[in-house]
Amino acid sequence: RDGIEDLVVASPFASTDGKQWNGSVKLIMGSKDVDVLGENDLTVFNFYGEYSGDQLGTSLAVGDFNDDSVDDLAIGAYNAQFEGKRTGKVYIVYGYKDMTSQTSRQEANQLLARMDSREINFGLNKSDFELIGKSSGDGFGLSLASDDIDSDGIDDLVVGAPFVSVPDRLKNRSKAGAVYVYFGTLSGFAS
Repeated sequence: RDGIEDLVVASPFASTDGKQWNGSVKLIMGSKDVDVLGENDLTVFNFYGEYSGDQLGTSLAVGDFNDDSVDDLAIGAYNAQFEGKRTGKVYIVYGYKDMTSQTSRQEANQLLARMDSREINFGLNKSDFELIGKSSGDGFGLSLASDDIDSDGIDDLVVGAPFVSVPDRLKNRSKAGAVYVYFGTLSGFAS
């Protein structure tokens, strides 16, 4: 944490790389040295959805999911494909101490540190961790929130899937929805 706020901007209906509505997210690193704001003056990471219709950036959450005192980014793509189905995904991108320094980037092992480019297509580059919905059309990742749910001092991630059908003993509750909680740990999310 450098004490300077950063900005995340999502465009879930953006169309890039010949895809329609794959979505894009910009992570704009704050800087105390910028007098006139221009994209060339800032460190900007661009993320792009894998497939047409994924709508990357439908939701965003920031938290320290691996307890390294650096904020991490969760990016929802509620309509993302997995194995040919629209299950929805949440991409986790771990931050590291000085994301603008080349030396620090080489020492870190996270996605952003491994990249030579600041253009990141999730179809070509895996995020640090992916959470994947269970069934097509559940809307997994349509909403995200971050908080320390279990009071262990490490941020946890809450993922909404508003279209999940929930079976019970009496009847199937069509599109009742579900909320999933993923607990942060010292090593991030467990696989």
